[in-house]
Amino acid sequence: MISFDEFSRSVKEQLEIMNPEAEVVIRKVNKNNVQKSAISIIDKGDNSVVSVDGTEVVATPAFYLEELYSDDMSSEDITLAAICIHNNNKESKISTAELELVKLIKEFDRAKELLVFQLINTEKNKELLKKIPHRPFLDMSIVYRMVVSIEDNQIASILITNDVLKEWGVTEADLWKTAEENTPKLHPAVCTGMNQLLEMLLDEGEFKKVVKIVGDTAIEDDSMIVVSNIYHNMGAAVILYKDILESIYKMTKHDLYIIMNSVNEFIVFSNGDKKKVDIEDLRTMTKIINSTMLSEEEVLSDEVYHYDGETKELTVVK
Repeated sequence: MISFDEFSRSVKEQLEIMNPEAEVVIRKVNKNNVQKSAISIIDKGDNSVVSVDGTEVVATPAFYLEELYSDDMSSEDITLAAICIHNNNKESKISTAELELVKLIKEFDRAKELLVFQLINTEKNKELLKKIPHRPFLDMSIVYRMVVSIEDNQIASILITNDVLKEWGVTEADLWKTAEENTPKLHPAVCTGMNQLLEMLLDEGEFKKVVKIVGDTAIEDDSMIVVSNIYHNMGAAVILYKDILESIYKMTKHDLYIIMNSVNEFIVFSNGDKKKVDIEDLRTMTKIINSTMLSEEEVLSDEVYHYDGETKELTVVK
């Protein structure tokens, strides 16, 4: 049995042999809800490391060692992991255009056009939140990112830290004002019925299996709406868009109950005339999704939320 530290040390040593002209660095990176060990290969003379107020922003590919590790790995398995990182690093080099965008992080007046917000869980990210500008939103926190690239619905972005904020000479309120305007434009909202969503995500055979299990009525139930952005990435933040919930309320003509299906989307349930929302069922559904269907990084909240169409208030259901 090999420990994670032994595995990390061995991979680093093998990468140093494969890349004698480069520096191999392992950094602790705070991801959503978790901290991971990221290994990067930085070529000598590489200008993809940008210094912001004394803190380095590394714009080279990062590979998370936890995703390659298991305690029963053989020496051959470890070598294969190192080779995999080495080969993928060559293919994943950041483009000149992307690097220029990363360098914008030193200048707020230029970077602000790419600034967006994201929602993360407050309790699970207490340590991370000490290092980054944020504002509370119910049991979650709003944080800020600078978008570097979007390809195949994958959004590459840089989390804005307190060091970056200091370098820019702006306040969190400035970030909020900018991101509030930018995010709906850069990441437009999309609302999808359950039927449409499943048809997009599943092939014809899988779709028929789901219909057979839950029935046509459940699939065609228009009281359930999935909300995200067009990239289905960081889409739970759409709930912050001005008038989004009011628009859904006007469409359904009933109060709304909401669960955060992941950091990428949320589901809206309408408390209709014929079918009342069962809060405990929603709580159970949310906990099952979060514990069995999502990675730890994708989890946003276990709570159920209520939107009152008359008061236009969103609250946590107690």
